[in-house]
Amino acid sequence: MELLNVAHIGDFSVSNWGDQLYPEVTRSLLDTLTIPNHTAYFAPLDGQTSFGQPIKSIREVRSSPASVAFVGGGDLIRFDTRTVAFDHMSVPTRDRGSRFQRLRAKTFAKKHFLRGPGVWAPSDTWLERGPAVLLSIGVHTVPDEQASGALRHYRAAWVRTHSGADRLAGAGIPRERIVVAPDCGLKYLPREVAFGKMCAMVEGAKIVRGEIQRRSAAVR
Repeated sequence: MELLNVAHIGDFSVSNWGDQLYPEVTRSLLDTLTIPNHTAYFAPLDGQTSFGQPIKSIREVRSSPASVAFVGGGDLIRFDTRTVAFDHMSVPTRDRGSRFQRLRAKTFAKKHFLRGPGVWAPSDTWLERGPAVLLSIGVHTVPDEQASGALRHYRAAWVRTHSGADRLAGAGIPRERIVVAPDCGLKYLPREVAFGKMCAMVEGAKIVRGEIQRRSAAVR
């Protein structure tokens, strides 16, 4: 099988452990499918993945030898670029309304993000040649035709919710190329382990509901 050159693009450089796990998840999936690959990782800020591979700036994607771009996972299809900049700069919520911090965010975005309506919805295609697909993605409201046009660059999408699928279809991605898969991290686990995890989540929800009801009763 021919070697697949992959550009894996995501939010790996933000201080969120969940986002930092996606390179390892995708690498394990390709290994499980026995697809020979060379994968390079790209995010708004450079650094290292959790398993020590270099992360390059997303501004370098188009100059890479990749033949396919994987974008995800995470809550990435969003169009509040300033908020994404604040998150990467670790600006506390209480400080985000100041004119100084808004100026910092604008400068950060201009330096580290590509031109377009959203950080992961650039105006131009990620690759000059080769498709881009969305993996395990959350999709916010698509605000206008400019945003829809950027999303139409994607060949296919694996999304977390039916509402996200509807938004991408409304933007012009063919419905048959959109898969709804709310895996909650279960997709890559053996069936018995995944079932046990689901049972644990259900029991955990019951505990939380019971504690909320107990505290509400105490307040009354």
